[in-house]
Amino acid sequence: MPSPPSPERKQGFPRPHKMPVEKACGSIIYRGKKFLLLRPTRSRFWSAPKGRMEKGENEEETARREVFEETGLKNIVFYPKFRRVNVYSMMREHGPIERQVIFFLGESKNGDVVLSDEHNAFEWLTFEEAIHRVKFPALKAILFAAAKTLDPGFVFSLSKKTDEENRSNLKTERP
Repeated sequence: MPSPPSPERKQGFPRPHKMPVEKACGSIIYRGKKFLLLRPTRSRFWSAPKGRMEKGENEEETARREVFEETGLKNIVFYPKFRRVNVYSMMREHGPIERQVIFFLGESKNGDVVLSDEHNAFEWLTFEEAIHRVKFPALKAILFAAAKTLDPGFVFSLSKKTDEENRSNLKTERP
């Protein structure tokens, strides 16, 4: 009779291990009352500029570099004391990783975006447009925190649009 699985192995799966951690930084960029969102070339989900930290960089340096590389925007002024962290799991070539993305809130006086090859579209959107454009709840929460930071009296209520109407507003890839 076969022996039961050891406590280290359940259902034939290897013992769980801690996933490698990848740290990335980026910024919620605003200009006036509009927020900048980018659509990555390899995805249909809109996001804010962000990317992996390089050796020797601190978080703010990484965020500035990534904003510049992905948008061409320089001289971003970061809002003091705004720092939000989004943690999620994702797949890399070697397997699953935990990704920690630190977002700052940055103001751009110039709206002349020049996209890198990593992205195929950008838009400057009002908060309501941006919140409907992004898919992930964590990024929605960070956008809301940014709006609240910029305007402490900010109140947002979801419009009465149906889900179908909201989805139809998001179609940007094909006419």
